[in-house]
Amino acid sequence: MPLTSTQGEVAAALRAADPAAPEALAIFDRIAGAAHPTPDFIEWSAQLTGACDAARLTYYFDAARQGEAGLRAVGGRFAALGDALGAAVPPALLEAFSALVPGRREVQQLVLGLDDRPGGARRVKLYVVLQEAAEGLVDGLIAAAGARRPEALDAAKVYILGLDCGAAGISDAKLYFRLDRARLGRVVSNLREVSDLVKGTREVVLQRCLLSDRSQIYLHATDAHTIAGYLARRAWGDAATAQLNARHRAAAAHLAHGRLEPWIISFGLRDHQLQWDASNVYYHHTGVG
Repeated sequence: MPLTSTQGEVAAALRAADPAAPEALAIFDRIAGAAHPTPDFIEWSAQLTGACDAARLTYYFDAARQGEAGLRAVGGRFAALGDALGAAVPPALLEAFSALVPGRREVQQLVLGLDDRPGGARRVKLYVVLQEAAEGLVDGLIAAAGARRPEALDAAKVYILGLDCGAAGISDAKLYFRLDRARLGRVVSNLREVSDLVKGTREVVLQRCLLSDRSQIYLHATDAHTIAGYLARRAWGDAATAQLNARHRAAAAHLAHGRLEPWIISFGLRDHQLQWDASNVYYHHTGVG
């Protein structure tokens, strides 16, 4: 169901919990969270890389409910976010989006996102979640973004295509693939250190970045307690995680509807090793509708 009863509440709670939160959160919510079409789902996330960067919001729009007109409107909001937040969205990308995405049965969701990091490295994001293979759509958007898909990465297996824009234009293009649990041990060699998370994982996703030398592994939990318990233990020896837990409690206290629950955690992947100092935590606004 659309979140008409709680529009703006998550962004407002984040700003109330952190007086230093950037104004970009409110600008993003005003543009991406406007009515007609109203977002179907809201996600807050934080990046832990020695510090807690928590000015990150993501709004999801379901293709089946929004229809072609709704998806075109989401594309227009992406352009408007670029104008309002100083991100240079290439016209070629907007043209490719308009030609390739609205009305396609392969598209499950469109996603608008904001990552406003300290130091001005702000990004606005457009992600396309697929429910069927859509090689032409994937390759068309990648080309419009000025990136190239390596032949080793099968476009037919792409689950999500992510495009990030910053002040200089496209900052990265990302491909996400569902990873067979049976293969996880061959891809990652240090799983024992997060065995509790792995046991509570229902789905594993591999991310490959095309314009930067980065990969990530995403663990989607079977329940919110799995990641919450891990974060509680990690906070004993990590100040950034302790700060995130405190920020989460403060934001949750300002919500009048629903809960912010941790359902996904990611880690950087390098040389088959999960990188503990490069992780993201994703909180879903649940219990609303």
